[in-house]
Amino acid sequence: MLADLSKRLTAEYGKGYDERNLRHMRLFYQSFPIRNALRSELTWTHYRMLNRVQDAAAREWYMHEAATHNWSSRALDRQISVLYYERLLGSKTGGESVRQEAAALTAPLAESPLDFLRDPYVFRVSGVAAGAAPARARPRNRPAGAFAELFAGIG
Repeated sequence: MLADLSKRLTAEYGKGYDERNLRHMRLFYQSFPIRNALRSELTWTHYRMLNRVQDAAAREWYMHEAATHNWSSRALDRQISVLYYERLLGSKTGGESVRQEAAALTAPLAESPLDFLRDPYVFRVSGVAAGAAPARARPRNRPAGAFAELFAGIG
């Protein structure tokens, strides 16, 4: 049944509807049935990681912490794998040492502005070739007319 649904959705909407992804979508729906409770700051990758957390209270806590502290998906994965939430609950000192450790270890995993520049849409808009090194990408040197053309075409 899932294979048939995958074929039909792929034929109608394109890539992204393989069986594995459909399983992730179903699990997402089961884990987060209230759409208004979702955090728009998080990506699909964040939510796929949150789906692995069995305890609903822990999953909710990780979701809010990831959004509040702007954790990258790698930082969220790290916090889940070291049981950050559970360690905070079990801490006798109020968790301050656990919080400090978490802050120190997630700082190198934070997303940088260069991660944003790697987005192919940004390269297309800025006129920089997709294969160019992000450090040399200087979208601010691109004439404003290119952006005006883009936005005029959008609507």
